[in-house]
Amino acid sequence: MGGRFSLMVASLLALSVAACGTDTLDHPPGVAEVATMTADAAMSICEGRCGDKMVYVVDVLRDFGTPAGKEQPMPSAVRSAIAQALPGAVFVAQADLADLFDDDFLVDGGDGVLVQVGAVQDLGSSVVGINAYVTTARDGAYGETFAYAWDGSGWIPATSDATDVPLTTVVS
Repeated sequence: MGGRFSLMVASLLALSVAACGTDTLDHPPGVAEVATMTADAAMSICEGRCGDKMVYVVDVLRDFGTPAGKEQPMPSAVRSAIAQALPGAVFVAQADLADLFDDDFLVDGGDGVLVQVGAVQDLGSSVVGINAYVTTARDGAYGETFAYAWDGSGWIPATSDATDVPLTTVVS
């Protein structure tokens, strides 16, 4: 079971933008801003997809395309912000993900969804992005890059039209 799950996750992750740092930004987001943006991305990916299902959140930051073992630990501020944004969510370790899928590869027997978020990336022109995806089954994943733009006083949610930065969507 773990092999098919790993293959599904690897193929999903390979379909997105490469991760970049934020050290080239004039105004890199601080810890609180990163936590707020990441929680917003997790909540946004759940909208219309999580419903009344049990929400499981992977406890590491992993961008689409990140090789297994290269994940970043989820900072406590990010974890707290996601827990507030998604009340009742259960955080799971990367090593325990296979246990969430039943023999038919449904998350929690069809009663759950798996949410994963990545690190903040510099997308250029004072725009950062956070990759997030939600999985319901082996072939039931959706991922998207959520953008945030510096407006001179803070980081605000942004669209591709407003920033002129193309954003990525992944469907499996």
